[in-house]
Amino acid sequence: MILFLTIVLVLYTATLLWIWVGQWKLPRTHKLSITPKTGFTIIVPYRNESQNLPGLLQSLLQLSYPSTLFEVYFVNDASEDDSTAIITHYMKEAHFRYSILENQRFSGAPKKDAILHAVKQGNFPWMVTTDADCTVPRAWLEWYDQIIQSKSSKMVCGPVWIDAGERFLEQFQLWDVLALQAATFSGFGWRRPFLCNGANLAFKASAFFEVNGYEGNNNLASGDDVFLLEKIKRLYPNEIRFVKNPMASVQTKPQNSLKKVLAQRIRWASKTSKIHDPLSKMIGSVVFLTNMAFILAFVSCFIYPMQIAYFALFLLLKLCVDFVLLATMASFFRRSVVSLSIWLSHLSYPFMVVWVFVNSWKGSYEWKGRTFKK
Repeated sequence: MILFLTIVLVLYTATLLWIWVGQWKLPRTHKLSITPKTGFTIIVPYRNESQNLPGLLQSLLQLSYPSTLFEVYFVNDASEDDSTAIITHYMKEAHFRYSILENQRFSGAPKKDAILHAVKQGNFPWMVTTDADCTVPRAWLEWYDQIIQSKSSKMVCGPVWIDAGERFLEQFQLWDVLALQAATFSGFGWRRPFLCNGANLAFKASAFFEVNGYEGNNNLASGDDVFLLEKIKRLYPNEIRFVKNPMASVQTKPQNSLKKVLAQRIRWASKTSKIHDPLSKMIGSVVFLTNMAFILAFVSCFIYPMQIAYFALFLLLKLCVDFVLLATMASFFRRSVVSLSIWLSHLSYPFMVVWVFVNSWKGSYEWKGRTFKK
């Protein structure tokens, strides 16, 4: 048991060191004074988002990009609340062109159907996706534009921050998002991107159609971002960029109940077996194995009291290794993770990770009132 824990901890530490070095290797993006030229179609799929849409809509209305160079397509995915009425109300003040589309369902992935429908309608060469529960920065499109003007690009990805309070459940989600952002930054830093987030993502429409969009994975409700990244990377491995600047971050909201948190994570994890990138699978396997070992070490403290010092040391070392990496990521977003809630959430994190992993292998899962098959 002790040998097993030692091997796992060494592998985990090496993996996190690789991630830590990679996120430092990714150069920071500095704002340039250039004239905007790129045209963008912003795509926002929504379903029953009446509580979240006002924040997004207000941030869209404050975009500083020239109004002649972008448009917004809201795609209604069978909402049963007054989401559409809220959009219509706020968009009376819009200084840019917008449209509300009804989703055209033809696959098992409603969000992918919504994005595809909007891409087909778009009038500009670049598509930008975000979620209805997000807010975007004022200079959001300027960040994309300067990357596109300065470097040959087919896809540009951006950072995502979660607006978490001090509540335990929100701190857990903060921990999770920071871990995913660290891995995302690192992949781009090593020039081996394997993660991105659809809440802050831009891609060229021509590249989207060139790789046949979501064909081949539109039976999976999740993965509109990662699967598209994989497909474009295979065709254009050197034309995928990342905007590394906290001012380019899209901010999302935490889920407000444990049930929703677990359902969201199960939805994310459900695509794991279909991801082709071996690097992603290797990192995922090490992280899962380490979290399982964490649980075993915790339980062993009660079963083998004579070896409690070693098991406790394993737990402490894992916590410290995690904290160094995630504190670094939090500092990028100009935030702090030093609080009792973040430590408590860290202790519970391995149990939730294992629970989500096991449940993600079931034949179906629920999300926003609908059941999806894996």
